[in-house]
Amino acid sequence: VDTPGIIENRKQQERGYPFNSVMQWFINRADLIFVVFDPTKLDVGSELETLFKQLKGRESQIRIILNKADSIATQELMRVYGALFWGLAPLINVTEPPRVYIGSFWDKSFKPDTSADLFLREEVSLLHDMQRIIQNRVQKKIAFIRQHAILVKIHAMVVERYLHAFNTQKSVFKDNVAVMSDIVERPEKYYIYESVVTDSKVSKFDLPDPSSYKE
Repeated sequence: VDTPGIIENRKQQERGYPFNSVMQWFINRADLIFVVFDPTKLDVGSELETLFKQLKGRESQIRIILNKADSIATQELMRVYGALFWGLAPLINVTEPPRVYIGSFWDKSFKPDTSADLFLREEVSLLHDMQRIIQNRVQKKIAFIRQHAILVKIHAMVVERYLHAFNTQKSVFKDNVAVMSDIVERPEKYYIYESVVTDSKVSKFDLPDPSSYKE
């Protein structure tokens, strides 16, 4: 998602919508967040400060991109790179700063007499970074689905044990409503959860809270 850029001069333009609220919506759903700078716009103003406050705790997801790097000479680029880190240091208070990618990320050729080889390697590294995030995302989804399937299986077994206990205890000579209430209130008396652990090799730590089944 390419979001609108930072506006540090409020007199230049007022946004017609709650910008930071919109950014927060995207931040909450993002696996990887790119903050893009170009060599002529390294100013740190109130809007950028607010944005990095919103990103606090998500430093591992942040990647810094210094774009349009072939628009300046190599020596000047090193100065700009240092200035970027200097400006961002107060905003990103972590031991390991985010990865910074340097390049010109568009479909045109790099300008002559610039660090074209470096820019190309950076672009490849960026693509590998994105690919790794996608793979990790898939693995996390698989792990989530697997865990959810285990919980569904445990739920089915617990319900089956409750029904088995009731069907075993009920009788035409008993108050079956009272039998049901006793099973729900004292499942340990009927070894409902213990039998699930014994028969299915499920960890007791994966078992649901008995009180959640009362209703």
